[in-house]
Formats: sequence, C-alpha cells, structure tokens
Amino acid sequence: MRHPGRTVPAAGRSNPGAGVCADAVVFGGGRSPWWCLEQRDEAARAPACRPRHDEAPGSSAAPAGPRRGSLAAMKFSEVIAAARALVEHNGRVSLRAMRREFELDDDTLADLVEELVEVLGVALLEDGRILIAAGGEPSAATPATATPTVSPAPVRYTPAHLSERIRAEQAALEARGGSGERKIVTALFADLKGSTALIEGLDPEEARALLDPALQLMMDAVHAYEGYVAQVLGDGILALFGAPLAHEDHAQRALNAALRLRDAVRDYGAEVRVGINTGTVVVRAIDKGDLRTDYVPVGHSTNLAARMEQLAEPGAILVTAHTHAYARGWFEFHVRGAMDVKGVAEPVEVFELVAASGARSRLDAAVARGLTRFVGREPERQQLLRVYEEVCAGRGQIMAVVGEPGLGKSRLFHEFARGLPDDCRVLGAHPVSHGRGTAYLAVIELLRNWLGIGPDADDASRLAALDRCLAPLGADFVPSRPYLERLLDVGQAPASWAQIDPELRRQRTLDAVKRVFLHESTVSPLVILVEDLHWLDGESQRLFDLLADGIGAARVLLLVNYRPEYQHTWTTRTYYNRIRLAPLVGRDARALLDDLLGTAPALDDAKAEILARTEGTPFFIEEVVQALVEEGVLQGTRGDYALAGDLPALEVPPTVQGVIAARIDRLPERERALLQRLAVIGRTFALPLVHAVCDESDNEVMAMLRVLCEREFVYERHAGGTPGYLFKHALTQDVAYEGLLHARRRVLHERTARAIEQLYAASLDEHLAELAHHYARSDATAEAVDYLHRAGTQAVGRAAYSDADGFLARAVDLLPALPSSAERDQRELALHTELGSVRLSTQGYVSSQVEQHYARAVDLCMQSENDEELVPALAGLFLVQFLRGAHENAQRIAERALSVAETTGTAGDRLTAHYMLSQNLPALGEFDRAGESQRQVATLYEPAEHHVLADRFAEDPGAISLGFEAVTLFIRGYPEQAVERAREANALATALQHDASLAQTLFWSAVVSIERREFAATRIDTERSLKIAARFALGFITLFVNPVHGVALMNSGDPDSGIALIRSSVAQYLEHDARFYAPFYRLHWASAEVACGRVTEALAIIDDALADATVRGELKHVAELHRVRGECLLQARADDAEAMAERCFLEALEVARAQGAKSWELRAVTSLARLWQRQGREREARERLQAVYDWFTEGFETADLRDARTLIDSLSCA
Repeated sequence: MRHPGRTVPAAGRSNPGAGVCADAVVFGGGRSPWWCLEQRDEAARAPACRPRHDEAPGSSAAPAGPRRGSLAAMKFSEVIAAARALVEHNGRVSLRAMRREFELDDDTLADLVEELVEVLGVALLEDGRILIAAGGEPSAATPATATPTVSPAPVRYTPAHLSERIRAEQAALEARGGSGERKIVTALFADLKGSTALIEGLDPEEARALLDPALQLMMDAVHAYEGYVAQVLGDGILALFGAPLAHEDHAQRALNAALRLRDAVRDYGAEVRVGINTGTVVVRAIDKGDLRTDYVPVGHSTNLAARMEQLAEPGAILVTAHTHAYARGWFEFHVRGAMDVKGVAEPVEVFELVAASGARSRLDAAVARGLTRFVGREPERQQLLRVYEEVCAGRGQIMAVVGEPGLGKSRLFHEFARGLPDDCRVLGAHPVSHGRGTAYLAVIELLRNWLGIGPDADDASRLAALDRCLAPLGADFVPSRPYLERLLDVGQAPASWAQIDPELRRQRTLDAVKRVFLHESTVSPLVILVEDLHWLDGESQRLFDLLADGIGAARVLLLVNYRPEYQHTWTTRTYYNRIRLAPLVGRDARALLDDLLGTAPALDDAKAEILARTEGTPFFIEEVVQALVEEGVLQGTRGDYALAGDLPALEVPPTVQGVIAARIDRLPERERALLQRLAVIGRTFALPLVHAVCDESDNEVMAMLRVLCEREFVYERHAGGTPGYLFKHALTQDVAYEGLLHARRRVLHERTARAIEQLYAASLDEHLAELAHHYARSDATAEAVDYLHRAGTQAVGRAAYSDADGFLARAVDLLPALPSSAERDQRELALHTELGSVRLSTQGYVSSQVEQHYARAVDLCMQSENDEELVPALAGLFLVQFLRGAHENAQRIAERALSVAETTGTAGDRLTAHYMLSQNLPALGEFDRAGESQRQVATLYEPAEHHVLADRFAEDPGAISLGFEAVTLFIRGYPEQAVERAREANALATALQHDASLAQTLFWSAVVSIERREFAATRIDTERSLKIAARFALGFITLFVNPVHGVALMNSGDPDSGIALIRSSVAQYLEHDARFYAPFYRLHWASAEVACGRVTEALAIIDDALADATVRGELKHVAELHRVRGECLLQARADDAEAMAERCFLEALEVARAQGAKSWELRAVTSLARLWQRQGREREARERLQAVYDWFTEGFETADLRDARTLIDSLSCA
C-alpha cells in the first residue's frame, strides 16, 4: 500500500492530503488523483468528454488542447465531492488551484464555489480568491464574504446530488413521528485489511491522510449506486441500499458497489473485506443536537452483514443466503456453505461474490434457471408483428408496451424479436435504475450495438468501428462525426469545440445520432428496442423525442416498454401505438402454473392459492413457486412437483417484495401513510370506515384515494350499495403492512376496531371476525379475548372449524394477559372446552392438544367446584381416551360423568353421560349394556333442546348414537334393524344440517353395509362421507373412512385400488396413535392380504390385532379376529392346520356367546361347521349351526344367513 501521508510536499505546494496519491502531481499533469478513478460499471462509465446530465457534450470542457480524460469524465456532482474533500483536508485552497486541478471554465468554477459556500456551507470565500474550510480561520487582513451555514445534510460525506433526496426522506420519516419504520434493506460493511498495523506510530494527521483516500473510494462506490453511507467506522463504512432512498434492486446495487469499491481500493494499493446481508431493519431518524439528523438502521440484519465482513478474507465479498436470493442470476457466486457466526444460534449459509453475470434484466437473470412456456401473450405478439409489417412498407411506427412490474414486458419483446426476419436490424438498449443521472447512457448503448463493439473496447477498436460504419454515409456526415466521437470517448475535440454554444452542441449530437439511425433504415428495416423507459436519462429521452418526430416515413420501429407512471409526449402521433398488459387470467394463468408445477390434481388447491395471492402476475407467480421449492414445500422438478406437506401461508418472496416496496416508497408521503393504514384495515375496505379511521378531512382522504387509484394500488368497488375499495394485489397489502412498526400497527388496529363498533353497532354479529382480527392485533386485550371467543363460536356454528380453531386458540393465548379473576377462569373454561371440541374435528380425537384442553377444563371445574361444566369437560377427555383405545380409562371417565349427572346434573348431562357409555360399552364387548345406554340416549335426546351439544362435541349425540346403535344391533343379531337405525342416523344428521355428524353417520352406515356384505352401498356412503370431510377439512374423519372405502373398492370392481388404499390408510391411521376400531381395520387389512395370496402376512396382522386388543381392552372384534385367524390357518395348509383352525373357531364361539354377539356367533359356527363337514362330522355340524340359525328372527336375505342356510341344507342331505 502506498503511503501518501508521509510524502513531504514541495516548497510552496499544498499538502495533497486526503485523496492524493504520493506520486500524483497535485496541481498539474501526470497521474490522476484518487478521486478521478474511472467508473467501472456501465451506468457510471462516462466517456472522456461525457457531459453532465444537464449539459450538452463538452459544455464544461476546457479550452482546446490535450485534456486528462479521467478528469473530464467526472460529473459535476463528483467534482463537488472531490473539491469538498480537498478543502476540508487542506483547510485553504485557492480558486486558481481549484481551476487547474479540475480543469474548470469560469462558469463551472463559479457554480462550484456557490455549491461549497452557499448551498453546502462547508467553506468560506476569502477575498474572492481562497476557499477556507468552514470552522477554519480567515486571515486577519481580509474578512470572509460569506457566513458559514450548518449543513442540513443527513451526513456530511453524502454527495450533493443525493443529499437533497435523502433529506426529504428523513423529513418524511420525522413527520411520521420519528419512531421509525420497517424496511427491507441491503446492508454493506467494508473495512481496510490490516489498517491498524499500517497507522501504528503515525501522527493522527498522517494516519488520516493514509485512510481517507481509501474511505472516499468506498463511499464513491456506494454513492455511484445511490446507496447511503450511514456510518464511517474508523477504517471502514456501513452503507445501506434501499433506505433512505427506496430501490427495488437494492441488493443488486449493493453487490455492484461492493465489486466496484473492492477494485477501486485495490487500484489504490490496499485490500478490503466486505460483508453484505439483506433483511428487515427499523430505520429511524436520530437528532444529533446540531441541527443534523442521522438515518440509523437497527436490527439483526445489519449485525449479520458485519459478521460476514469479519469472516471475509482480504479481497473477499461474503453475502448471506438472503442477499443471494435477491441477486441470483444477476451475479456469479461461489458457495462457501454453512458457517458458524458469532451471536447466531444456527450456522449461516454463506456465498462469496465473484462477478456480475452480465444480466441486464430479470429476463436475463431468469435464463439461467430456464424460461417458462410463453403463455397468454400471443395476441400481443401478433399485434407487434402487424406493426412491423407497416414499418417494412415504409410507414415508421412507435409501439409502447405498458404494464406494472412483472407482467412480462421483456418476455414479450424477447419472443417478438426471435420471430423477426434475418434482414431486420435490431438495436437494443436497457436503461438501468441507477443510470438516470448518467447522460446519454441509452444512446451510447445503442451506438455501441450499431458499431458492434462492447463497453470495454479500446480506442483503436472504437475508431475503426466508426470508420467502417460511417463510410456509407459519405462526406456529408464528416462534420457530425466529432459529436459521435465525444459520446464514445474517442478522438480529439475540434479546436473550436469550447466556443460552440452548449445547447447547439447538444442539438448537433442528437441530430448526428438520428441521422445514423435513419440511414440504417434505408439499408434494412430497423427496430430500436428500448426497455424500462421509466429509468431513462434525460439526454437519451431528448433523442427518442427527436426520433419520434422523424420516423413517420422511415422503416423504423421504435419499440419501447415502461411502467404506467412514465410520461412522454408521443401520444399525438398518428403512428403511435400502445399495448396495455394485464395480469394472466383463466386458462392462461393455469397454463403457466401447469408448466411450473405439473398437472397432478393434488396441486389444484396450491395453484388456486398461488393465483389468489399473485393476481395472475407472471413474475410474482414464478417467484412464489421458486420460494416454495427452496423451502422444500414443493419437491420434484419443474413441471413435475408434488407437495411435501400442507401448503403453508404464502409469504411475499424477497424479489417481489423489493418491487412492491419501491413502488410504495415512490408515493407522496401522505398517500403512502394512507396506504399503510388501508393495509391495516384489510384487503377490502368500505369508504365510511376509511373516513372514520383517518384524521384528515373527508375531502383530503378522497383526494389521496384518487392518487392511489390512479397509480393502481387500489381499485374502487361497491359492495351492497356501500362505496369502498380493494387492494389491486394482496401482496401489495402485505408489503405496505410490513412497513409499519409493530407499535404503530397496534394503534391502527385498535382505531379500526373501535370505528367498526361505532359504524356497525346495530349489526356487530356480521363483523365479529373483523373485530376479532383487529383487537387481537392491538393492545386492547380484554376486547380481543371477547371478540375472538364470539367469532370462534360463530365459526363453529357455520362448520368453519379451521377459522374457529384460529380464533379460539388466539383467545387462549391472550388470556394470561388479563387480570386473574373468577370471570377470567370462567372464560378460560369455556374457551378450552370449545377449542377442544373444535380440535376434535381439525386435529383428531387422539391429539395431545385436545387432551390438554379438556384436562385443563376438568381442572378448572374441580378448582371452582363447577359441576355444571364438569360433565362436558369429562366428555371431551373421554373422547380422547376412547379414540386412543384406552377403553378402561374411558369407562372410568364415563361412569364418573354419569355419577355427577345423576346427582347434580341436567337432562343434557345425563344424555352426555349415556352417550359416552353408548360408545365405549360396545368397544368393551358389552353389547347388551351398550344397547341399553343407546336407548337411553334416544329417550333423553331432544333435537331442539340439545342441538348445542353438537357444537360442544363437534358431533350431534343423537345422530351419532344412532350410528353406534346400528352397528351394535347388527352384532347382536338384528341386521334389518341395523339398516333402519343407520337410515335414521343419516336422516337426523341431514335434518340438523350438521355436516360433521353426517360424515360420521355415513361412516357407521358404511360399516353396517360391510358387515352385510353389501359393498355397493358401502361405496356410496364412504364417497359421500369423504366429500363432506374434504369440504370442511375434517381430516380425522377422512382417516376413519378411508380404510372402509378401500374395502368397498376391493369388493366392488376395483380390487387393486381398494387393496392399495386399505394398506396405506390403515398404516396412516395407526401412525396417528388412533386405536379405536383398529381391530376392525386390521381385520379387513388381513382379508385384503389373503385376497392377494399373502396368507403369512395376514396371520401376522391378525396376531398383532389380537395382542393389541387384549392389552387395550377393545374386545368388540375379538371373536371375528379368532375366526378369521382360523380361516387363514386353513389356507396356509400346515400339517396341523385343521386342529389349530378348530381351536380358533371354538375360541370365537366362546367369546361371541359371552358377549351376546349373535352375528359373530353365526359366522364362527358357520366356519366350524364347514371344517367339521370336511372332517365327516356333518351331524354335529348341522346341530350346532341349526341352533344358532334358529335364534334369528330377521335378516334371512343377508349374506351370512344365506350362507348358513345353504350349509345347513347341504349338511341335511349328507
């Protein structure tokens, strides 16, 4: 590293100080000082004679003669920054020295002095000849001619061309209360490698002279991309991109700046380490007491950027995965992998920035991962081709494609250009967001494309290309050539150049470019394709205005695209055309998603959710899908994805968030604040509510709403005759909301809720969900709990169980914030009871959360001696034990409930207790007692009085008990009554319009049909039940029904699907720790395996089922398990198979008789009689079978009784 601080100035020469290299000639020729290093990126790479944005080429040029190209390349803003640094470091600089150092003419020097003295207040002018740093001492002989003013700039090292914009943002932030706002920014930390060792032992002034030049290079790089240097930290800087100046491409800007500052400092002879991270911070204005305000970020995101910088080696630029996600495709990276970072619990994925990829647009960046199928824009492409045909006929055209970000403007141009004939010449330019301050940027890009040279071509190549391409224009064009040379930064300016009026030079420059393009169109049709016109610099705009006037009779198509906010004057031209792109809808949107995801039906819900959130914007769709892939929600490859689980709530991808946030930040302050308030109100909002929430007058609010409508943030809509609005994009609402601090959100939510209460006092029940939403996000906890509870109860009544779960769970979470009281305990009891009921449906009966809710409810009842609520709480706890197959526990709970009900309870409590017994007693194999309890339920049940129990237990006890009774009746030997009772159960559930109950009664009806071996009827019932369960998200019912549906399929014409479904669904059922009815499912699973010839596997299943049933006490199907085991043994054909099978059949008979299970007894004795018939024991077989058969009084047409009758007849004939 060179050591400028130790250079001893020559006698009479000012100290070069900060920013002058040791071997630079300070006020003369030779090497350029540090502040004149050539810009390396396209937006800032100005040619040697590049004019300022507001000047024609060469208007600030020195008199004719040799010029130092890098000085001439400086924009005026850069001259101001460099001159300021020189004055502040040296203390005193003469105007003569300033003129020579920066090669300024008189007018420009006068402008510079005005900026330093009057505008920035960083210098005094002494005796009209010498600039003195503010705070320095003028000579005693000559008073200063101006009084210094304190700079209102946010930070003193911010260039003038940025400071005004930053100052305006700070003023807006302070106007909002100064508490700050949430922003997604990219933070950059950079520091010099080994600077402490370098300055050890140096005088402080020498140390400053060493460090300042490098720091200024870093800051210059940041400012070139409109970043903000928030802090200078000794030998490094903290810079922000995206705040205070909003940029949708803040991550790309930060990475470009990092590359540039690394190279600039390396040219200076040093190395830097750079760390970058993108994330949410709180930015706030800090009053420093000296009339200056700093814009300070607070949050983990900036800390993580600092950690990246600490991990980086000298010369390395490390970025986090957050920044990489924004910039993927725009840059090249090396994967450094997961690294341990101090202060962060989990390893952080780190990438090293290598270089820019060369991508100029999102389309370029997307090419790396592959373009999606071109859908929905074919009519627009055909329209472009028709306009091109007009151009080929000699009728020049202007075609503008207008649309919001992400609608596919670039993709449309790409597809159009691909279809052009070979004899068409296409010249393209792509203005960049950070290039609006660089004059003629788009013009120069078009010229380079015309010449066929790149931005890094040397002077000789540029001149050779000019010679070649200008030759066809002839001698008439020779006087215009210098103007092109000035744009391309080659050649020498004519001797008279400085004497030409600046405006005349500008006009001649534009005319020269126009002549080039018009001549080109005489050779072949010419398409001048310019994207993102909204980022166009002013001088390039002048050229396109000039072209727009002159192409009417030329074979030129001026094809441009831009966002709706861009304005131009071309609309009056007869040859002006415009296409307004709209979001994709209908089959076009679905076609794009089919291309991205695939066509599997299981993805339909995910596609619908993605479309609802993205409103058909192609870029948004693609980014949401990519985010789901990266999160592991979607697995597979493009066009063949599958969901790995439930679709989570869709978040705004960072790339999309940047686009939307930048649009919001470009709004005027008042409109931006209104948009954020509207985001709090909701996706849709009625006008009266907006007026009630806002402090401004109605007229002011309407004026601001008009602006938001004009800029297409919201749309006007009328609902039920009430005027209102809605956000154009749900994602826009999300981003606007995220910009608010949490404290501000809480205030606005409470204000909105109270406004709703006042406006809709007569119809609050219609607004319970809104009130719950807003109060839950405010500090009004009591109101939040109340409305959440009421909204949850309302949702249960509407069978909206997922919504009810959300409301009630949030209320439970908020309860501890309320003061302890009997009222709070009563509220908690009610909430736990209701939430347990809801989660019976949404999570299943064996959910640990359901058990916790009911256990807490029982505890609360015990503590308060509240017997009135004890039975319902016990009922919930019973169901958990019951469905887990813990039937002895369930029986104890049911008997305790019956004891309480008979002592202090109501008729409803007695009904509930018997309902519990009616379910558990059949599982214990006590079918006669079960029948008694089931009859008690039927006697006690009054639909009008007990319908509330359906909401409490997520099922109607009257209907469900009938379903249980239907199955019990069949087992007890009454197959016809079983069918009738099943019909009654379905009819009652239907009449009650209680869908969860109907889904269950259909299940029990299907079980009866299976036992009767009427599989077509089973399939009808299971299909209906599954549809209801899917419609209302009753997942646990789906678990119950699927195995039975599989049995129906296997026995009604679709055996392969049925067997597959039985295997998968029973396994899934058992994974959920559900054991109720598990013996039944395993019984039919074993039968399915036997049908496939897998007898050994079937025996293993049966043995597991018998063992499990014995342990858990679920004896309902034990007789059947023994019987089926005997049938399997006979098929296995072991040596002692018949003896073992006989023991199984006899065991089945014994169990069935003990239980009073006549249907199981009939099946067991039929299997035994068949075995004895094979063994020649026909008489014994006939007697046993006849005795059981004669017991039956109904159902003689059922399969079991027909088989028994046929076997009896065959035995009688023997």
